[in-house]
This record gives sequence, C-alpha cells and structure tokens, in this order.
Amino acid sequence: MRWPVDPPKTLRQCAGPAGPAGPAGAAGAVGAAGPTVASTRHIVSSLANALPVSGTNAISVTCPTGEVAVGGGFSVSSAVAVTTSAPDAVNARLWDVTLQTTTTTETADIYAVCIT
Repeated sequence: MRWPVDPPKTLRQCAGPAGPAGPAGAAGAVGAAGPTVASTRHIVSSLANALPVSGTNAISVTCPTGEVAVGGGFSVSSAVAVTTSAPDAVNARLWDVTLQTTTTTETADIYAVCIT
C-alpha cells in the first residue's frame, strides 16, 4: 500500500515564528560638511535698451567680479519676440537676452540675478 506524499513546502512555510528584535546598533560616523551656500544675492539691471525697428538685439547684463549669474529676465515695452534668455555659454558673470522687433522701435530692461 502507498501512503500519500505531502506537497513540497517553501522555506517560508517551514520557518517558525519570528524572534525578538535585536539591540540597536552603534551610531554611524559623522558625515562630511555640506556645501557652502550663497552669501549674497542681488539683481543687476540694464535699463531702457533701445531696440531698432525690425532688428535682432543681443543684450547682456554683467554681474560684478566674483559673482555669477544664476537667473535673469526681461521687461519689454510692447510687441517683441524673445528668442533667448539664458546664462552666457562662456562667461558665468553674464545673462544674455536676445530680442526681435518687428514694426516699431521698442525698449527693453534686462535683469540678472547674481550671487557670490
């Protein structure tokens, strides 16, 4: 006579109940110092830049020596297309704005956010 065989069990099914939690481990080593944060932030501007009729105008604002441009923008008098408002690709002190006028002479104010 043959006895039926139990199906195989997984390891989890074979394990007993969980034991008590172990003691807390020792504190880890002190981590390295974090990065230095910007100590100053201010706005530099180039105001009332005249934009001729039907022209492309590239205007840059320069942060003081020892500072870098981390943001910028513009304000225009009317219908002007802005094709660039970005940090300069070569000089970290510059914020570049390129504007295209179509029908009339316009003015533009250009701004850079500078930090040390």
